[in-house]
Amino acid sequence: MPQKKLGRTNFLVSRIGLGTVELGYTYGIGPRTMPDETDAIKLLREAVEMGVTFFDTAHFYGSAEERIGKSGIAKMEGVIVATKCGHVLDKALAITKEELEKEVRKEVDESRKKLDMDTLPLVMFHGGSKKQIEEGGLIEIMQQLKDEKKVAYSGITTRGEEAPMAAIQSNFFDALQVPYSILDQRMSKAVLAEAEKKNIGIVARSVLLKGALTPAVV
Repeated sequence: MPQKKLGRTNFLVSRIGLGTVELGYTYGIGPRTMPDETDAIKLLREAVEMGVTFFDTAHFYGSAEERIGKSGIAKMEGVIVATKCGHVLDKALAITKEELEKEVRKEVDESRKKLDMDTLPLVMFHGGSKKQIEEGGLIEIMQQLKDEKKVAYSGITTRGEEAPMAAIQSNFFDALQVPYSILDQRMSKAVLAEAEKKNIGIVARSVLLKGALTPAVV
């Protein structure tokens, strides 16, 4: 499995990662069922055996974090589990910095418990607008968590082009998650090019468009 250093982190990860939303709740287009815990744990361990060393999850992915924790892969040498917090940002709801910090701290602590890790390798905000990034509140919250050694590296997953460009210009985030697939390459020209200049790691999401690019829709 080809590997690459993930941006400014010291992580060498597989070029192909595994998203785990479908291990936590029913997700995707077409008829879907969620695997039971035994099958989910088996899949995670087999992915590692096949050379996958990067796993993407989130606090709000149902039972995904808990299943990853039970699988033991997060403790395996060379395996990196990236999780996300602050899903309220993605909902674009009005929230004060104090309320957001309280929610993020709660989610990070719960993720640490579920994944059975004192320090989470990579935590990304799940959402955040250009304005929220530029105001600095998100950065302050994440820096405090890094100072407390609850988080090693930070990132953000965004929508559109304005937010990721603001994240890159902030010079704070170590990784950036954006949508990218053979049918959606809108991020290539500006966002990915600028991220490369700043040595910011890119985590692609929706590479199979919720199953549209798989036999799932046949």
